[in-house]
Amino acid sequence: MMASFAKTKVIAVDYRMPPDFPYPAAMDDAMAVWREVVKTTNPRNIAIFGTSTGGGMTLAMVLRAKKEGLPLPAATAPGTPWSDLTKTGDTYFTNEQVDNVLVSNDGWLGDAAKLYANGHDLKDPMLSPVYGDYRGFPPSILTSGTRDLFLSNTVRVHRKMRAAGVEAALNVFEGQSHAQYAGDPSAPETKEYFDEVTRFFDKHLGEDRRSSSRDHALKDLRKVGCLRARIGAPQATSKSAGKSLKAAEADVLDHIVIFCRLDVTVGIFLQQEPILHQLDRCLLNRQYEPGWVDVPFFK
Repeated sequence: MMASFAKTKVIAVDYRMPPDFPYPAAMDDAMAVWREVVKTTNPRNIAIFGTSTGGGMTLAMVLRAKKEGLPLPAATAPGTPWSDLTKTGDTYFTNEQVDNVLVSNDGWLGDAAKLYANGHDLKDPMLSPVYGDYRGFPPSILTSGTRDLFLSNTVRVHRKMRAAGVEAALNVFEGQSHAQYAGDPSAPETKEYFDEVTRFFDKHLGEDRRSSSRDHALKDLRKVGCLRARIGAPQATSKSAGKSLKAAEADVLDHIVIFCRLDVTVGIFLQQEPILHQLDRCLLNRQYEPGWVDVPFFK
């Protein structure tokens, strides 16, 4: 949906998942993508975003990039991030049985955390990024809902960022359970969410990508369909679209958003966001090797 709302290029990381591949497999794959993307694209033109576990991975990717001395993205958008696997935070308790998506940490959610951690300390910042060092972190916009079990996860990260001097915005949707603000492409909350994130990215990613010349290129790109590539071997195929794809890429696709999916903790965690589910099933059914897949522009 980000590709559609923001009219930009989105890379969905097709990382390995538990139970066959617990931590750190997913993070290793995501970082492999990051290393390849920054070889050909200015990191000032890249943002990372994700929802739920993907929001936690968004935070952890930047923390790991800092640790490894890699370039950082220009901005991030962690949506209701699973930033603490230890059931620490007010809304793990106050929103238990109120959140009609996650419901409770006790049961499958807590078990999924242990499965993913694979014996590692749950307070490791690569698993629970709320415990990380946010000095030098890029500008970020965080989102949650008043009924979200992970509202405290989101608020605590926001406070850590502000304490570290990071430019950080916090949006909380009224009456929304976990990630429901992005669950229905026709809902006003979904449009509001993606508009907010798009404006935030436009502010922080290089030059504004909404010039009139690029608007013309976008019209051509909508005819192109889905671009695909793999780590280490970027390539693109297209039908004739009135303007060559390479020219269109040079004109429009110099801004990239990297998307971390929701379902890293359990391979069958496909219980929300129908549009994202369709994307996940598409990626999984194609059985790509760990790599990255470009999301098409949707009309």
